Amino acid sequence: MLASSVIPIQIAALSLSILLASRQEEESSVITPLLVQNAANLGLSLYERYGGDKKLRLPQALADGKRLTFQDIDEILDFFENAEIDKKKPGWGNRNNPSADWIRWLLMGGDTSWQWANTVKELARDIDEKLISE
Repeated sequence: MLASSVIPIQIAALSLSILLASRQEEESSVITPLLVQNAANLGLSLYERYGGDKKLRLPQALADGKRLTFQDIDEILDFFENAEIDKKKPGWGNRNNPSADWIRWLLMGGDTSWQWANTVKELARDIDEKLISE
């Protein structure tokens, strides 16, 4: 397994450990990893610099490192699965002249967020299956 794919899995496992430890809470939640927070912060900064003026609940929660519900995780996955993003458009990765697609991608936490959300969802499903079978 590549080191780059191990880190998101470890982050997700840690998030799920925290989730399981906090089962007393009415609604389960996971903590946003720092790399996701950083990407969302950059996305918010670019969004505001280039004219965005609406409050964006989920990107702000990602940037602030707030606890996310599984509904939020589903929303992140829905974005990545359904957004028509072109990473080859001019401005992808360019902080001085960013493409709208890159800003949208960053607002949802970027590549790390996609990997993290998928891993959280898979691990939660596995844990639920094990709890049900016991």
